[in-house]
Amino acid sequence: MAFDLQELASTHDAICRGQWFDIDELLAAADDPAPETKAWTLAFRAAQALTRGGVDLPQLAEVEALPLEVPGVARAVARICDHAVLGALAAFDLPLLRRWATLAPNEEFVPSELTALRLAFAAGDHASVRALQPELQAHHQLEAACLKALVDVASGQRDDAREAARWASRHARMLQARPHRFVASLVLARTRRCDGRSHLASRIADSIQPVLPAAFRGWLRWEQLLCGEWGPAGDHQASSSLRAMLEAALQGQRDLFETHRGSLLEIANATPFLAPEIHALTALIDPDCSAMSDPVRAFVEGESHEVPFGLTNPTPRSEHSSRTTSYVLHRPGRSPRRVLLCGAALAPNATPLPLTRLRKGRLDLACAVIALAREPLSEETLFRACHGFRFARHLHEGALSMLVSRVRERFEGHVEVHRKGGQVWLHGAGAFLVPDPRSVVPIEQSLLALIARTGSTTTRVAARSLGVSLRSVQSAVATLVKEGELAMDRSGRSIGYRVDDTSFSDLTPLAG
Repeated sequence: MAFDLQELASTHDAICRGQWFDIDELLAAADDPAPETKAWTLAFRAAQALTRGGVDLPQLAEVEALPLEVPGVARAVARICDHAVLGALAAFDLPLLRRWATLAPNEEFVPSELTALRLAFAAGDHASVRALQPELQAHHQLEAACLKALVDVASGQRDDAREAARWASRHARMLQARPHRFVASLVLARTRRCDGRSHLASRIADSIQPVLPAAFRGWLRWEQLLCGEWGPAGDHQASSSLRAMLEAALQGQRDLFETHRGSLLEIANATPFLAPEIHALTALIDPDCSAMSDPVRAFVEGESHEVPFGLTNPTPRSEHSSRTTSYVLHRPGRSPRRVLLCGAALAPNATPLPLTRLRKGRLDLACAVIALAREPLSEETLFRACHGFRFARHLHEGALSMLVSRVRERFEGHVEVHRKGGQVWLHGAGAFLVPDPRSVVPIEQSLLALIARTGSTTTRVAARSLGVSLRSVQSAVATLVKEGELAMDRSGRSIGYRVDDTSFSDLTPLAG
């Protein structure tokens, strides 16, 4: 039996919405040898690959062999290209994305403006992607918003990225096109993480993981790794290289680290929207790296305390010995710098000093401030950094002297602490790593991450899980509720708390 083209198109759209029936039986009953049937068969396969998985996306050669001049074929090929572009994006394969974008039929089925946007994104022409404002419909508009959000993240335009990603997530939910909703969810997770809200990124990742087809899982692993959630290794080239590099760094295996960093840098060269993040990560981890962007350099040298791209601690949670995200590395003959916790082992001759307190303490802060100074530090600068107000010698001399004395005790055996002429500096040949409490994860952030993972919790359970006092948790909860970060979850006599991202709702498993 022959099928009407409109029926085939409707069947394809039903697949994208997750409304399954026996597609194989339908196609087996077709006795129409027309090329349209072949084209729509491939379109069904492409939709299934990105909706529930179980099959692979069609190969480019299969689609190129179709007679694109036939309108019914062109309509199906447009659908295939829409899916294949998303699949190539999820695989971080921009050369393949470019080829699919070039193949897509223009004007009638795929607007030329969308093709231009895809090609500019694949070429790394971020300025053009940000400048293009195409008038698109439905899922094409969603795709454009996702591409713009990715470009905005890479360009450091966090407000624009957040707005585009939130819009895409909300509208994908309304449209019910599951492939685009998967992509929008991953884009939102990425945007949240790079915005320093990894607890929301982890919640999104955990919510979509049970229903995510294989085509998207490599991207999911990438985001989870950078949130500190390490699951099973996969075969996605970028996420596998990332994990291998981080493992080598944690183990202090310099040669292996260089090998996998080289692989990641090759990926960065071919994937412009990932390149700034990859370069930032390798510079933050490698104590010997000197090539870095201005935001990374500002963090490394202590001008800023915000880790670029939200790369606070890309290590397994079991490796977290404290809430510290970075050390100050002091080495003789080298400029002091910050290095992420996971890069500490790459400085094998430097002795790591423990954090004296879980919360920010003046001794830890003073040690980090003095160790990171590239020249003698004025007493006024040191005192203001540790106490938060101006130094008055007749009032504060005793407090400053005591603080410097305690710093000397802590650095004993590594370097000497000199204080003379209103300045403080280090002298000696010792190499050490001192935790920087300015980059310690606040208890509020740890609490949000815990609640995002568990769904809801009470203050007593949270205190036990985080290993802090109940009073500390209660104080953090009061602050977060006041700021709208937490919502109360009343159940009987007990009061719990939950964290919500109003731009995202959980994906439910497919039926059938």
